[in-house]
Amino acid sequence: MNEDYVENLRHRTSKYLAAMKALEKKADKIAELCDAQVGVICYPTDNLTPLFYGRPSLRKVVEKYLSDDLGDNLASLNQLLDTIDLDNLSKNELRGLRDSLRKLHEELAQAKAKLAQNQD
Repeated sequence: MNEDYVENLRHRTSKYLAAMKALEKKADKIAELCDAQVGVICYPTDNLTPLFYGRPSLRKVVEKYLSDDLGDNLASLNQLLDTIDLDNLSKNELRGLRDSLRKLHEELAQAKAKLAQNQD
């Protein structure tokens, strides 16, 4: 993608929504062609609605991710988190990230508990 940053918020919002639709279509195509489970999480920087998308569902993709090898998956997630430049995020972006991480943490804890129950 070789496009310049869109300064106008209305135009940027429109571009974001179009790009998210395209991303969902690509995720569906990958899932269909490759018989893969696909999960996409996208946090925009302009307080737009984040994208949480999965096929068959984001929850199932996360559960599969956790059940495969929790240790390796957490290590790769930590490596990803290390690449985020927290110093350059605004307070609103940090709050949004914090709230989203709390929600994800709760969902992961529920998924782990459900997996533990299923294994018993």
